[in-house]
Amino acid sequence: MLWSERVQKADSAKRQHYADERGQLPRDTNDSDEFFQVAINPGSERDNSQKSRALLKRMTLEEKVGQMTQLAIGMIAKGQNQDIQIDPEKLDKAIVRYGVGSILNVSDQALTADKWHEIIRQIQEAATKKARLGIPVIYGIDSIHGANYVRGATLFPQEIGMAATWNPELMKRGSEIAAMETRAAGIPWSFSPVLDIGRQPLWPRFYETFGEDPYLAKVMGVAFVRGFEGTDVASQDRVASCLKHYMGYSLPLTGRDRTPAWIPENSNARICAASF
Repeated sequence: MLWSERVQKADSAKRQHYADERGQLPRDTNDSDEFFQVAINPGSERDNSQKSRALLKRMTLEEKVGQMTQLAIGMIAKGQNQDIQIDPEKLDKAIVRYGVGSILNVSDQALTADKWHEIIRQIQEAATKKARLGIPVIYGIDSIHGANYVRGATLFPQEIGMAATWNPELMKRGSEIAAMETRAAGIPWSFSPVLDIGRQPLWPRFYETFGEDPYLAKVMGVAFVRGFEGTDVASQDRVASCLKHYMGYSLPLTGRDRTPAWIPENSNARICAASF
């Protein structure tokens, strides 16, 4: 028997074992492999490569550096909580003078959709009307378990809770709702899903992961991304996703966040890389 056939047979036996333990799946629930194969092939996508290359040829070195720079909103704003306001002088310095290409996050508290519209509108007006090339700023935020930085949005369980459902269709539907409510606030990009593998119980961000199993994390991660992006990420009810954080980030030796890890190369490839 070929090695690939042995692996396939072992996977089939494992899935049957899980099915026997949990009982038969409902008829409207797809097999995880079937879901995965469909989800990773969204169909035809827009090809903007020629437009991008033409724009790059027009850019100076300074403008390219600016587009690769991302600032937290606090660097162009003043005030706190619900009273946060864009500082026009700081905004012009960042966007018009230095050509910053991206702004991220929130200051202190979740904001209403109307407040987000006010903030995003000022940023985009500076980028598209005052900067030489008129390139819109890409704004990003952590919509990790729903649009949690938009007041009044729907919240869902953290990833560890969604993983416990073993239901990628449910994960996809939750992400569709999160995408719609994030985009409704004028934000086109979310820093999620978290695809780190949760195998270090001392790590304080364990709950952000889909748990210890690379296969489950891979399938749920694909569901998350497809729910966010759909078949056209430019649609008004979709957002771009961002896989995070880094391979091996979730396995610090001491358990403390952002500290050194000691991971054998084969373990990194077999365990940490699979979900990405």
